[in-house]
Amino acid sequence: MKQKKIFTTLVVVVVLLCLNIVYAAITSQTLTINGEVAASAGNEKVKVEFTESNVQAGSKGTVTATPDTDGDFTVATLNVSGLTTEGDTATVVYTIENKATDVAATLNTPAVNWDNTEWFDVKCTLSGVSLAKNDGVTSNDDTQTATVVVKLLKTPVTDADATAASDDITISIVADPVANAN
Repeated sequence: MKQKKIFTTLVVVVVLLCLNIVYAAITSQTLTINGEVAASAGNEKVKVEFTESNVQAGSKGTVTATPDTDGDFTVATLNVSGLTTEGDTATVVYTIENKATDVAATLNTPAVNWDNTEWFDVKCTLSGVSLAKNDGVTSNDDTQTATVVVKLLKTPVTDADATAASDDITISIVADPVANAN
């Protein structure tokens, strides 16, 4: 019986020594990665686009408003003509949508360009700046609106003035990706 206890104790000690040696061998291994790992960010992942335009009721003159479907949909064109009295306005609401399914975005203030500052004042306001990732269903989370108001600054007196009082206006949007958005 005494021999059996000694033998069992010896087996347990040997097993414990083996486990210690195996543990030491495993934990002292060096992990080597061959190759290169890189990550980069870029605005090309952000896909914010003008998706539609609506001329608002009460707008004066003739208004044509369209997103630029020939490019990357980040430019919209607005043409206003036929405003006749100082203070006449034309209003267009553009829908802006985040088409990216993996990146949320923040809109920058849209750039509005027009040459005819003698006749027109143009204001652009956003309904909000945050655009969630697109989950495939258009919602208030992944869309915002840009409202563009064109105002006639003075009344045309001659036919030449009336011809001069028309302009093409371009609206451009830029968005930045939102860091660590889930």
